[in-house]
Amino acid sequence: MATSGVATITAGNTFVVVDHTYGSIPLAVNWEALSALGGRDVWISDKTATQFTINISMADPLDSFDFSWAIIEKGDTGPQGPQGIQGIQGETGAQGQQGIQGIQGETGAQGQQGVQGEQGLKGDKGDAGEQGIQGVKGDAGEQGIQGIQGIQGEVGSQGAKGDTGEQGIQGEVGPQGPAGANGAAGTLWYVSASAPDVGEGVDGDFHFVSSTGGLYRKVAGAWSLLVTLPLVGGGGYETEYCAASDVRLIVNTSLTDANLETLIALAGQEIVDRKLTALNAYTVKRINLLLAAELVALRDPQSKSIGEYAESKRGPQDYRAAAENAISSALELVVRTA
Repeated sequence: MATSGVATITAGNTFVVVDHTYGSIPLAVNWEALSALGGRDVWISDKTATQFTINISMADPLDSFDFSWAIIEKGDTGPQGPQGIQGIQGETGAQGQQGIQGIQGETGAQGQQGVQGEQGLKGDKGDAGEQGIQGVKGDAGEQGIQGIQGIQGEVGSQGAKGDTGEQGIQGEVGPQGPAGANGAAGTLWYVSASAPDVGEGVDGDFHFVSSTGGLYRKVAGAWSLLVTLPLVGGGGYETEYCAASDVRLIVNTSLTDANLETLIALAGQEIVDRKLTALNAYTVKRINLLLAAELVALRDPQSKSIGEYAESKRGPQDYRAAAENAISSALELVVRTA
């Protein structure tokens, strides 16, 4: 019968299945390593009437492991052998599953001390026994070798945005800056009941004639008529759309009332040119006010929005957009009611 032989665990594997012809499940299989194990554990498992398995604790990617093996038949119990030398403490085995509590047997009679038998062959690994008494604490082992640096982990996901910090303390007032250069001379506006005098003003200035509605601009030393604005019954330019005081309710400016009335007149001319005078009086006045405010912001860049527009800084484009929105809404209403 094939009850002994040589088996090989090939490179990269941790076990080999061995066939035998013992004819029944072996009680024990003796083995001997024919190759250096490098500290690996070896054990026998999965014994059947035709096979068993030789296992190692870790595979080698390059080398194989050879073992000689022999099935051992259990003989009669020999006499008690002498006490062997204390072996090296083995590694702690895995915790076995809790067995079912057996029935308490009757206490047998004390037998006579038998003769010490010879040391038997190493048997198969038995089930884990009950927890033994705590042993004496051993000496601390030597410091192990520093392990290899682990692979860099992946970058974590973006954390949630933190709460806004508290308002910082007000900084000190900085030193006074140097005086700026003098600005270029501004454009002047003149208002009178008669045509402008040749010696009045400089190039770029404007002159509005309230009795005729004529708006002049001085170019190359001479006054040139730009446009004649409509009059009401020959008694003066129509300023009933809005007044300088209305403009000052939404714009804080250093321009004079005369300057503002001229800008209101220009804004009124746009209303006439776009044929918007047929709209209701409130809407026309509103449009005239916003268009005049646009001209003020262009004429006086230092002006500031106040009143109903105080919550946001308004520029010329903002007043123009508000005027166009008012015009669109008014025309849409006219179409709906037509």
